[in-house]
Amino acid sequence: MSVKAAAPRVSPADGLAAFRAFLKTEFSEENLEFWLACEDFKKTRSAAKLASKAQRIFEEFIDVQAPREVGMELPSRAGPSGGGYGAPLTCRPLGRWVWSTPHVQAPQEVNIDFQTRELTRRNVQEPSLSCFDQAQGKVHSLMEKDSYPRFLRSKIYTDLLSQTQRRLS
Repeated sequence: MSVKAAAPRVSPADGLAAFRAFLKTEFSEENLEFWLACEDFKKTRSAAKLASKAQRIFEEFIDVQAPREVGMELPSRAGPSGGGYGAPLTCRPLGRWVWSTPHVQAPQEVNIDFQTRELTRRNVQEPSLSCFDQAQGKVHSLMEKDSYPRFLRSKIYTDLLSQTQRRLS
């Protein structure tokens, strides 16, 4: 999936920014953010930083304990101490709803299968520069087959092409 290949006159930075904006409209920007985090991770040269970066990426994008916030508020109800329960409700995979703390940025879990998630969990225990390769490949394939073709048909992309064409004229 190369933004540059899709539109040779669009700069890679502009194409990436437009693709990111498009994914935000579809509430799936975590896929791109994960892919980019993996690319950055592969550039890690410090063994001391490798484990902490791997753990951070795993917790932010892979771990099933990373709920995706849906921003749904429930009516407040008085609790035993008189406080309310009006915190946003968040959805975990498979539709499990849990209370979350307001004002906390919830990590966004990428959509990968159980086997890939478990392999990645094992890989992160003894991290290497390739410990996210399978998960990154699955996410890349998902974007390439699903999100990216829709992006190429989107108003965001056609607007970017129009702006680029005007600049060149």
